[in-house]
Amino acid sequence: MADNDNKPLFLACALTPRVWIRQNTATIARLEQLAVEAIDSKNQLILPEKAEQSGREVDRICAHSTPCTILVAVAVPNCRRAMQITARNQTMASEALIACALERYRFVKSQYPETLDALVPQFIARLPHDLIGDQPLKYLRNTDGSFILYSIGWNEKNDGGQVKLNPDGWPDLDQADWVWPGLL
Repeated sequence: MADNDNKPLFLACALTPRVWIRQNTATIARLEQLAVEAIDSKNQLILPEKAEQSGREVDRICAHSTPCTILVAVAVPNCRRAMQITARNQTMASEALIACALERYRFVKSQYPETLDALVPQFIARLPHDLIGDQPLKYLRNTDGSFILYSIGWNEKNDGGQVKLNPDGWPDLDQADWVWPGLL
């Protein structure tokens, strides 16, 4: 008798009807395709609504496990949060790049520009776009000489550079805008 013959998972798989394995595999492939569709790699976008749909479908299937979906819970991660964190981190990197260009502009011109377009090409080669919504990142120059730089964030709405904090004091990634951290 081989070592694997005594392991419960091996035995369960060995005794499972092949049709159930195939149905699990088909479900896993469908759920992974939903997650892939939430990323537009050609245009460098993450599509929050599609990511949310993918996450809801994973949750729905895992909540009502059947022999035809039992492996889904262990084989398919809910990628929604990973996509959100990835989008947020890339947005912060893009905003940092623009904030550096804004500071270089201010150093030379003694004030921030009216628009981000004034940074190109002297202070930044090209402006990064917002991964959410495929628009430029939002920029407002305040009358007090400061600025607000932000992405529309996961909710895909322009909240005017507003940040919503969780009860623990951290920015809520699901709500409001993703604002350059120097302004929190």
